[in-house]
Amino acid sequence: MTSEPRTTPIRVPDRLFAELAAGGGSAQAVAFLERGERARRLLLLRTLLDRMAELSTPLTPVADAWEVVKDAAGRDPEAVDGLLLAPTTGPGSPICCAGCTAPRPGRRCGPRPDG
Repeated sequence: MTSEPRTTPIRVPDRLFAELAAGGGSAQAVAFLERGERARRLLLLRTLLDRMAELSTPLTPVADAWEVVKDAAGRDPEAVDGLLLAPTTGPGSPICCAGCTAPRPGRRCGPRPDG
């Protein structure tokens, strides 16, 4: 796992897109979608941790949390992927990201004041 930014977008190869558009998909197409979902969830997790770093929270410093994730991925990448791709992990990340607002003194992570 790296925290280096990706410089190129993820693009579905034409052949895999045709398979998926036809309502099917080979193991290769499903693996491609899984890699894309993994990248999306890592991006959401990193975004959440970056936003939380700017806020006052009762949690351990979030930089430590990212290091724990990276260390765990180095030791057991399949276990970390299992957590990242679990059905309960994905939907919560965008909600948490949306709930973290711009830093203000004393502001805790929570719902946006404008709704």
